[in-house]
Amino acid sequence: MKDARDIAEIIYHFFEIQPTVVYDQQHLDLFKEGAGKVSLPEISAIIIGREIKKIISSNRLLKKRVVKILNNRIDQWETESFLKNMIAGTGQTVEKVLTQLNNILLGLTE
Repeated sequence: MKDARDIAEIIYHFFEIQPTVVYDQQHLDLFKEGAGKVSLPEISAIIIGREIKKIISSNRLLKKRVVKILNNRIDQWETESFLKNMIAGTGQTVEKVLTQLNNILLGLTE
């Protein structure tokens, strides 16, 4: 499942790949003091979720489907080959990958 590894790599390197998107005015709230100690991949995941939301917001059914897919991946993480491939591709922990997927969901639904 190369797609899962690609997604994990995009999240991990998003700051390098898309710095203009990251530091866009609409995402500056993620960098405010007092926002807590959040890693760059965690911030990237929220931004990716927000960007996905912009793309699919006009299609309510598609947004619902994407949210359902993410929730299923998160809820069934123990048996999900998708998550295992994300982990294998980056060497991250299960907790970090789950946090990143939850953050994509957060950005998509906030």
